[in-house]
Amino acid sequence: MCGPSKSLVTNPQSEPEFCYLCLKPLTAPTNRDHIPALQFFAPGIRERYNLSELLTVEVHQQCNSSYERDEQYLVYTLLGFMRGSEAGDKLYKHILNKYRSGEAVGLIKKVLAEFESQPGGIVLPGNRVLKRFDGERIRALLGRS
Repeated sequence: MCGPSKSLVTNPQSEPEFCYLCLKPLTAPTNRDHIPALQFFAPGIRERYNLSELLTVEVHQQCNSSYERDEQYLVYTLLGFMRGSEAGDKLYKHILNKYRSGEAVGLIKKVLAEFESQPGGIVLPGNRVLKRFDGERIRALLGRS
């Protein structure tokens, strides 16, 4: 694991002393980061499976909010691969409703534009498409401590 040599938590039963996102000592203002990100679960799935009980860790509020848009991008990017499951179908409906109400329209259009049916002029077999990714956003999330 990358990071400081000292443990993020002195006592595993206590709150961390350091923000796992920036590895600096926790100071106010702080909030709780859900692991995995709550955005991966539609409200109906959260309620049905009591996902309010997901693991949360205290972090700097600024650190937590700085990853929110990248997490949203990842959720929207993976959505096409999640359909066909209960969670994926509910998340699809949830995001579609957001789009219809005018929320996240720009991001949804960006993600849709990343699908190509003929990348570089190559016709893919079986109505397949290529999905490109915003590498900077993915690296930002993967680079989290």
